[in-house]
Amino acid sequence: MHALPSGTCELIFLNQPLAMKGLKEFYIHGHSKKPVIMYSGLEDKVHILNFSKTETKPWKKIYLGAMFYTILIPQDSSLLVKTFETYNLPRCTFGNDPFCSFIDTPYFGNPNTYKYEQKQIGFYIILCNPVIFTIQNFDVSKNGRLWFEANNNVTIDITAVGQKEIFDHTNLSIYFYEYDLGHIGARIYVTNAS
Repeated sequence: MHALPSGTCELIFLNQPLAMKGLKEFYIHGHSKKPVIMYSGLEDKVHILNFSKTETKPWKKIYLGAMFYTILIPQDSSLLVKTFETYNLPRCTFGNDPFCSFIDTPYFGNPNTYKYEQKQIGFYIILCNPVIFTIQNFDVSKNGRLWFEANNNVTIDITAVGQKEIFDHTNLSIYFYEYDLGHIGARIYVTNAS
């Protein structure tokens, strides 16, 4: 995708939750000092991240759960985005190199209009290094549930914004269900612990 010198380019990324896609890496090229900006949603946009060619934060392996994402590309810049299927992951999902990522529950950011059944939210993670999971947004009813489940039979409920959990050398799944209408789900920020 390329924005001309005359203006910003708006890229709308459509997603079909439950068969979720991921963004593997971003590459930006151009002369603009302005960052690329990413939002979830179309009209009631929720800011996710900014990045530029001088950005030091390495955004990688982002798990997209919302239906729509909007990416604003500054003028005279181009953007290359590599995607992946969340069910087709490498042996070590997150390696030693520094990274930042996030995971959205299905339909994140849009108040749900139907009830979700108990579902694994699109991925299974193999951790070879310590990784921190921080709850950034959380809107799940008292009748809904979001939780981590590790291969050593550890189950940890996610209950509030700011909750942090560290997992290391384990197989990890995240499960989510919501029976009440009108809730937007959760966004989990992920980064390496070292």
